[in-house]
This record gives sequence, C-alpha cells and structure tokens, in this order.
Amino acid sequence: MVDARSVQNDPVLETAPQFLKLQKSGLGRQARAFRLKRGDVLVAIDGHVFTGDATMLHSVLGGGGSSDSDDEDEGGVDDGKTLRYLLTFWRDGNFFSLIFDNALVARFDFTTLDESIEILEAFKELRFSDKGSYTNFEVFKDIYRNAGMHSIEPDPLATLAPFLWMLNHRLFYPLLGISLVYAITLLTHWSVFVAVYLLVCVYTRRAQLNLLRSYQLFEEKYFWMVFAATSEIDARELARKFDPEVRFSGEKARRRKKKSNGATGQSKNS
Repeated sequence: MVDARSVQNDPVLETAPQFLKLQKSGLGRQARAFRLKRGDVLVAIDGHVFTGDATMLHSVLGGGGSSDSDDEDEGGVDDGKTLRYLLTFWRDGNFFSLIFDNALVARFDFTTLDESIEILEAFKELRFSDKGSYTNFEVFKDIYRNAGMHSIEPDPLATLAPFLWMLNHRLFYPLLGISLVYAITLLTHWSVFVAVYLLVCVYTRRAQLNLLRSYQLFEEKYFWMVFAATSEIDARELARKFDPEVRFSGEKARRRKKKSNGATGQSKNS
C-alpha cells in the first residue's frame, strides 16, 4: 500500500483516477486469444495513461469497450482503416502491452484508490518505443518451465524459403518431412521439384502460425501468455518478470529430477 503522504506531494496522485479492471465475463474474441483474464487493469493506450470509463474507451478505440452483447460487436468502425492500438495492462505488479487490431471488448470494474496510486507510481518508470516497432509474441511453456516463443506476425521467409524458416524455428520433424519430399521430387524430375517447392511455399505461408503453435503443443508446452515487445530479446526479459525461472530454446533446459528408488536404503538395511 502506498503511503498517503506521498499522494499529497503529487498533484497527479492527489486526484488519482480509477482504471478499468477486466471482469471474468464478457471478454471478446481477441481478448480471450491474448489470454487476458479477470483482474487485468487497462492502464494506457499508445503509451498514454487512460483513465476514462467504458464509454470513453468505446469512443477512443472506435468501437468495442464495454459490451453487453456478444462478440458480434467486436471490430470497431469499418472506415477502411486497419486498427492498431498498443494497450498496456497491469497484472501482478508488472506491466505488459498488446497490439490490438480490433477494439477491446470486455466488461469492467474499477480499481481501488490504493491500486490506482500503486499503478501510477510504477507507470512513471515505464518507457515506450514507437508503436510501429511492437510485435505480439506468443509464449508457451511446459511444467518444467522450458518455454518457446514466436511472433504472430507473418514471416516472409516462410514463403520464400520454408526449409530455412523451419530450421530457424527448430521445427525439426516438419523439416525432416519436407527434406525427404524435396529429395524424392528432385531425383524424379526438376519440374516436379519446382512444382512441389511452390506448393510447400504456399502452404507454409498460410499455415505458419498453426505450424508454430502445433509444434509447441507437440513438445508438451501449453499456451501461457501473449504480449507485445520490440524484439525477441525484450520479449524474453518481459516473460521473466512474470516467471523468473522460465527457460527458452537455446538456454539450458530443466529436466525432471529422478526420484530415488530406495535401493540405497535397502543396501543399508542389508
């Protein structure tokens, strides 16, 4: 809890506003896909503190905001422009941001005075880059805190060179599969190889995000978090704020410790 005396010395904190806090029900499709949950607090839009109510949020985002209807209202005003908002949230004492291309659909409560003061104090230390430099990252991890991460933005390399794209993301089993296909078709005829190569390019371009997600699940990693960052390095550091023990690909993986089978104790008894 913040000392009330510090509020009197700061004109911003003296009139500490209430932030919007997400309720459990009423989350729109994109909010659910981003793993937003009850208690997450909307703090800023495009790097600027947002202290309005749901009606004002609806106005700022051009649609969405508080929704008493179903997800059909999600999407905002159709004016031919692509929406792109950097929304910053507060969860468990940490900030994280998300790039929304649809208006935020949710039902809200309000933060308490103590919560608002704590958030405003912490927000002073937060720094933002240009909105266009942010990308959403999906993070998966297993029960041993071994994690995988990928951007949800389309990667041109997946279209031009699927083999290199899979190698870059360590998709070893799909990589082995297309290597065999390439080898067989190349030995058959060069024209067959070219046709198959183009088909693989088209398929990989369309299915790249599903391939990445499926491979994470294949490795028994579950969908953990989504947040926006300017680079994968920054995304990893942000993930460690929510779980300091998480380990990513290329780092030393955690393994289950084998339990003693009691052989030592039996030898002592004998």
